[in-house]
Amino acid sequence: MTSLNDTLADEAAELPAGMPEFRPLPALDRRDRAALLRSVAVLTPRLDSLRPAAPPPDQDAPEPDAGRAAWAAYAERLGVPVAKRDTRDTIRQAVDDHRAAEVPRSVEDGYRRTADLLDLAADVADLLVSIAVDPDHARQWAEHTGETELLSVFFAWLRGAQPGEARRSSS
Repeated sequence: MTSLNDTLADEAAELPAGMPEFRPLPALDRRDRAALLRSVAVLTPRLDSLRPAAPPPDQDAPEPDAGRAAWAAYAERLGVPVAKRDTRDTIRQAVDDHRAAEVPRSVEDGYRRTADLLDLAADVADLLVSIAVDPDHARQWAEHTGETELLSVFFAWLRGAQPGEARRSSS
């Protein structure tokens, strides 16, 4: 049987060293699962506010539903690195992030976005501590882990959680 940490390691490109072990969603009792899913439902829309302003449409961009090869070729023209294991959606997100980085923003907007990111990362750290096998280790790890890494671990855990496939709990 593969552990959740093994699954996370397989799914995420680069997870931080010393990452704590997290309980899978089915291992939580019903109330903890419900609270966790409510927290996730509140956290995920907040990510949209962190997305940079959309750049103007690029006439050379492939259609949104174009295949992986078309998006990979477009990414290469923009100088966005593409790995063989990257899916079309992963490549599209990398292209969007690359193009959004080129959109000028005000200093005030930068401060607001940074403050929002810090708040979100703190909430994600609290959530990760709540599902950790060893909460004390997770709390210490989270204090010394960057915001991007916290979010990467959170998304990797979410991908592995698959709440629709939760087994019955004993609670």
